[in-house]
Amino acid sequence: MVANGPFKRTGLIRENNERVLRARLADAEFFWKEDLRRSLADRVMDLSGVIFHARLGNYQEKVRRLERLTPSIARKLGLSGGLILSVKRAALLCKSDLTTALVKEFTELQGTMGMEYARRQGEGEVVARAISEQYLPLSAEGGLPETEAGTVLALADKIDTVAAFLSAGIAPSGSQDPYGLRRQSQGVIRLLAEKKLPVSFEVLAAQAVAGLKLESSRRREVIRQVLVFFQSRLEAFLEKRGFPSDLIQAVLAAGWDGIPDVIKRIDTLLELAGTGELLAATTIVERTANIIRPEKFSGRETVKKDLLKKPVEKLLFRALNSAAPIRELIGKRDYRRATGLYARTFSRLLSTFFDEVMVNVKDQRLRRNRMILLYRINRLYTERVADLSLLQFQRGEHVV
Repeated sequence: MVANGPFKRTGLIRENNERVLRARLADAEFFWKEDLRRSLADRVMDLSGVIFHARLGNYQEKVRRLERLTPSIARKLGLSGGLILSVKRAALLCKSDLTTALVKEFTELQGTMGMEYARRQGEGEVVARAISEQYLPLSAEGGLPETEAGTVLALADKIDTVAAFLSAGIAPSGSQDPYGLRRQSQGVIRLLAEKKLPVSFEVLAAQAVAGLKLESSRRREVIRQVLVFFQSRLEAFLEKRGFPSDLIQAVLAAGWDGIPDVIKRIDTLLELAGTGELLAATTIVERTANIIRPEKFSGRETVKKDLLKKPVEKLLFRALNSAAPIRELIGKRDYRRATGLYARTFSRLLSTFFDEVMVNVKDQRLRRNRMILLYRINRLYTERVADLSLLQFQRGEHVV
């Protein structure tokens, strides 16, 4: 304690503080006993009178959405049937402590008091811990939930909040983020990344939006907005972890539906930085990208074998048709070996191809067929791993 001036009665400040503290603790004890007269389950109906947001309804509606969303996430994570039921129960009860006198008086205890009330009302430790962990992480570097049920509930709560606000046209602007949507989204990304959760983010977003009262056409637009918003937050998250910006863009260009997989791809390419294999793979991607860039492809185009005239383009086509091992390695997320095999399979052949074959010939059928061949070679890697043409690297022809 600090007194601003001389004090003859040195214990007076302590006595006054103790008196105030005793009164507060007496209030807390009274609220505690009164709150225990009603169960958390009984209080769910009271949540209809607690506004989540004026444009987004009340907390009872939010709880019902979480009740629907959490089992879906839990099943995707392979949780047992009993644990799924516990997660759903925790979702139903997770906001009930907002109606208690103790939390109204001491708002920072939300979640914590829900856990304590749940324990004393026989809800079980899994349910109680999940209620306590639903708000984690509380900050960019804050601790994550320790339990599986708490992880599921925290993930569902945050993605629901972000989707709901974006559906109402409420998004952060500049430095203004009054509802903490950036923090909520960072929490989702940290949970997925650091817990290595094998959850499709696109599916997660779609399921969160499905719980909102929206027309089907509007629902598709909101899903798109959620994906755009989270991609920008994912970029910020990765940059904060010190990953190079060009590498982030290259990897995200190949998709980011699985966030742990994004980090695995980035880590692999960092490990390969400066190696002949990565330089050769980058040359393949860049040279093919430069040729095919003006063209428009649907992704369904196929190479016509009868239009292959030069020996080297026939060899290149044969190599493409024999690329199943590369696809298999990518499917297994063995990106290091996939990159090496991609480089060794195509770099020399492609170098010879560009020396001996004119792509932009007058015959439009030949030209288009050669474009499709290069497009297929390019997409073999860029569709699932990274668009290496976006990397800042030593330009020139690198062959292995």
